[in-house]
Amino acid sequence: MKIVRRLRHAARIILIDEEGRTLLFRGVDPQNPSAGPWWFTPGGGREGDETDEQAARREVYEETGLQVAEMSAPVYAREFDIVFGGEPIHQVETYFVAHVGTFEPHSAGWTDLERSSILGHRWWKPEEIESSDEMIYPGNLADLVRQHLGSPSE
Repeated sequence: MKIVRRLRHAARIILIDEEGRTLLFRGVDPQNPSAGPWWFTPGGGREGDETDEQAARREVYEETGLQVAEMSAPVYAREFDIVFGGEPIHQVETYFVAHVGTFEPHSAGWTDLERSSILGHRWWKPEEIESSDEMIYPGNLADLVRQHLGSPSE
């Protein structure tokens, strides 16, 4: 039997602060918490006819309260299959980079799903990402951060 997966386009921003750290959220599937938590960059699914850039900006604002002024062109893309909330999904993600000042995100714009699936957040240095035993996505995040340290957002 073939699994039918919903296609979901998502956009994420690797936020890099002045100390070279990136903001990650710790999440879990509320319908399958035994699958364990993982860390991920801010962002999420496109809505309507949004572009990836528009979706990335909106999602970062909703998830952190930060309005991103400048960000790079796409720096990375990946596709993968996942089951989240009991739904099989084929996700296509596009990543951008934005250089920001350190800030404390707030959850005022979170959806009910985000409130039940996001466990916390923290700023990570690339070497902390590499040495961690935690699941962190994307797998090459430390390299992506290093590639864009000190680079102005374009």
